Formats: sequence, C-alpha cells, structure tokens
Amino acid sequence: MEKLNRLNFLSLTSNHLGSGRTGDLSFLQSLLNTTDLEIMALNDNNFGGILLEFIGNFTWIRIFLLDGNRISGSILNGIENLVNLERMELWGAKLLLSGYRLSGNIPFFRGNLTNLTSLYLG
Repeated sequence: MEKLNRLNFLSLTSNHLGSGRTGDLSFLQSLLNTTDLEIMALNDNNFGGILLEFIGNFTWIRIFLLDGNRISGSILNGIENLVNLERMELWGAKLLLSGYRLSGNIPFFRGNLTNLTSLYLG
C-alpha cells in the first residue's frame, strides 16, 4: 500500500478483515506517505489490538472511522496531532459484546483539534 501516495479516500468498511488480535492495524504504517488521504473508513470489520502510536502521524486525515472493530487499550495522546481531524469514531458495539474496554484518560488535546466536530468513543 506504500505506493498509493495519491490515495484520497480509503474504505475497507464491512469486510470481515482482521483477526481480532494485536497487529491487525500494522498495515496502516504503509500509508504514512499518502498525504492526500483525507478519509479512512475501517469500520465494521474484525480489526483487533490497540491503536498504535504512529496513528498520530496521519496529520492530514479529516475523517477517521474505526468503530465496530475489536480495538482495545487507551486513547493515544498522539491523536492530538491530527490537526485536520473533523470526525473520529473509534469504538463500537463489538467492543461491548466482546468485553473489550477503553482504559486510561481522555487525552488533553491543548486546543489542537480545532476542526473536530464529532468524536465518538462509544
């Protein structure tokens, strides 16, 4: 995927992707050079594990949908780097059914997310 540097929209929604385990989202690292990517919809799959630190490097993302997966752990402080972010959905119904839970505190964003209009943590 690292050669898709002009990609603007990525939707892998509702495809049964992922194993529900740690490492499912590691493929996202190959998209770090896709600076035209504004919308990433990975919702309603079976991606598991924790959100990885490099998520904060997607500073150009406007819409980031990860709800309806098996993501666990804490909300990363790196999310404050997503300065163009308008909408983010991280957690969904599968979390409640599978026993996964968010942990830690909601990060202090220091006003960096001035474009954010929708934040869904489930």
